[in-house]
Amino acid sequence: MAYISFSTADYSERDRLDIARDTYGAVAKVDIEPREGRPVQTRGQFQVLPGVAVALIESSAIEARRNAALAADGPDDLTLLVNPSARGGWISQRSQGSDIACGLGEGCLLSAGQPGNIRFFGRSSHFLCIAYTRESLVPSLASLGRVMGQPISSGAPLRLLTDYACSLIREGEGLSPASAMEAATHLHDLAALTLGGDRDARVLARGRGLRAARLRAIKADMAAHARHGDLTVEWVAKRHGVSTSYVRALFDHAGTTFTDHLLDQRLLRAHRLLTDPDLADRSVSELAFASGFNNLSWFYRAFSRRYGQTPSALRP
Repeated sequence: MAYISFSTADYSERDRLDIARDTYGAVAKVDIEPREGRPVQTRGQFQVLPGVAVALIESSAIEARRNAALAADGPDDLTLLVNPSARGGWISQRSQGSDIACGLGEGCLLSAGQPGNIRFFGRSSHFLCIAYTRESLVPSLASLGRVMGQPISSGAPLRLLTDYACSLIREGEGLSPASAMEAATHLHDLAALTLGGDRDARVLARGRGLRAARLRAIKADMAAHARHGDLTVEWVAKRHGVSTSYVRALFDHAGTTFTDHLLDQRLLRAHRLLTDPDLADRSVSELAFASGFNNLSWFYRAFSRRYGQTPSALRP
């Protein structure tokens, strides 16, 4: 288990192409060539977990090539490629089969043991790669041949898988060994739902990986919108296309409640604002309202109970 981050911005311009070739050659078994007369600018973040690895790439116009020798040099992983952004774009070109151009939110499943190219175009493109070991994924699929090399349309399962994988990248080095193992399990569950798992795999995934991905997505949404005092469980449920009872059940299964988690997010935001020297001229009440609290008395009680001191005592 490891987290790797790489950017050509950390190197001189004359060394960037060589560094990119060395890095992507070692990690992804590809060679890199610049396109459209632009110098190589690329950033890669890699989260390596048991049985699966996630890579999020941002790149200028390049072509990533995997010839027969590179394809034969390593395990024959099954690689799910996803276009997570509307910026730029890319086309997967295979030695066997037709080219695949993935629009926003779309993907395709390819074999790392097959030669082919991926052509990035535009000033900056995003590219999500989820590589599963063949032995860990194939047993849960109903039919590998039905999905291999075929476009995968945007839909709820792929969207949840994409969001979950990207959230793991954002974790950086923060994943514990237990969390990494759990995340790998959820990635396999979501792959079974996205690619068409067998009946047992789908049933298991809906009760495990799907639940974890939805909860993570909802928590991320709450963190982003907790500052709004009118945030409700009804608003969150409608935004994610589920019922309010389902949202409450997700938090109950995690050992907490929607209300308690929302309070945690608002208290964390309030603590951050209150201890920010750049906001020393702002009043406590102003920062409390900016954190989503509508009742100052309740804010003071909750804050003092959580941090053992009053909000005013924390001011810089």
